[in-house]
Amino acid sequence: MPEKAANPQFSTQPGALDVLGAAFKIVTSLPAVLYLRYYLGTLPFVFAFLYFWSDMSKSAFAADHIHEASLGLALAFFWMKWWQVRFATGVYYLVSGIPEIERAHKSGAHFAVVMLVHALQFVALPLGLISGILFGWVYAFFQSANVNSGEQRSFADAVKLNIWRAGQCSGQNHIVLSILVLIIVIIFINLFALAGFLPTILKNTLNIDSPFTLYSGTLINSTFMATLASLAYIVVDPLIKIVYVLRCHYTESRTSGDDIIAAAQRQARVLIDSSGGHR
Repeated sequence: MPEKAANPQFSTQPGALDVLGAAFKIVTSLPAVLYLRYYLGTLPFVFAFLYFWSDMSKSAFAADHIHEASLGLALAFFWMKWWQVRFATGVYYLVSGIPEIERAHKSGAHFAVVMLVHALQFVALPLGLISGILFGWVYAFFQSANVNSGEQRSFADAVKLNIWRAGQCSGQNHIVLSILVLIIVIIFINLFALAGFLPTILKNTLNIDSPFTLYSGTLINSTFMATLASLAYIVVDPLIKIVYVLRCHYTESRTSGDDIIAAAQRQARVLIDSSGGHR
């Protein structure tokens, strides 16, 4: 079993900054295999999305193959969600201090249920965004659904569990989500500034032309903006997943005692290591 990720202890209801601080510590200590799971699923979808966006916005024949392209993008989305669920579930087991193999037999058959829940995103997230005030709760619902702890045995169980998860500490959720959105915006602005200044510097110093210096409209091209947004997404999204894994862990620990088990395991490991060092 890999070394367990850093997992600071909180009070019963950790604050938003506490959760973010813990998530930042965990994101720097995760095993590479978990990041492999995440990007194995996410990168193909991002490439498929950008190709779809570019093709549908520029191709004169887009209408002729829009149905096939849409189906391919939908399949790429569920491929991404499959691996993101595996990523978030792996982080959940790591934070809980329980070897993933001990629970794999309980949760492996339930991934189809989780995928069915994620299919609701296509309707629920736009409606939540339109409503404004409900978006934070709807977003927390689907992020919580990434954590397949083995309790989602049916679609009804999954919906009920994730409604409960999303409703816990709603103030904390909205503050965390606001900070995460701000981080994404800052990264996007920095990427946009880099894309604007770097070609100009290369042109002025090395006389190297690029599409950005030859065509002034390149920076506001919709495909280019979508590319920057996608880059910001794949940088921040693992942190987002870990934040909601922590929310699930600490809310469920109130009834399961997983945080106490994890703390006892850490203490036992410290005692074993220290006793071994004195021999």
